Amino acid sequence: MNADQYRQYVACFNGRDYDGLHAFFAEDVVLQVSGYEIRGKSGIARFYEFFHDHVRETVTVRRFVEGGDLDFADVVIRFEGLKELTAERLASEGFAKMMPVPAGATVEIALFIAYGSRAGKIEVIRCAIFEPPLPE
Repeated sequence: MNADQYRQYVACFNGRDYDGLHAFFAEDVVLQVSGYEIRGKSGIARFYEFFHDHVRETVTVRRFVEGGDLDFADVVIRFEGLKELTAERLASEGFAKMMPVPAGATVEIALFIAYGSRAGKIEVIRCAIFEPPLPE
């Protein structure tokens, strides 16, 4: 993925254009984040349908490094609580290790993301999260 394609990818994510976002993915894409492995376009779609119903998530790119079949991004993700996302609710959806986000709260987290690609499609997304969240 080149820098222009990555800007398009992030624009799709921030704009909640899931069809546009999924066009970047291989059918069997794997998202690894917060100790979870979410498989396939449909698995990622189900996760974000749930998560984005509770949280507005916005990616700000600090740096993108093109590496051919392995690209890297240094980003800050801002989570804004739309609905109460409690530890209990996360656990009920199978995501007990994820951070709760109360309604009205804002949390920013720095991440390094590695994107593994083949034939122009993202096959794996590996996220390294830095904790604690960034200070506001």
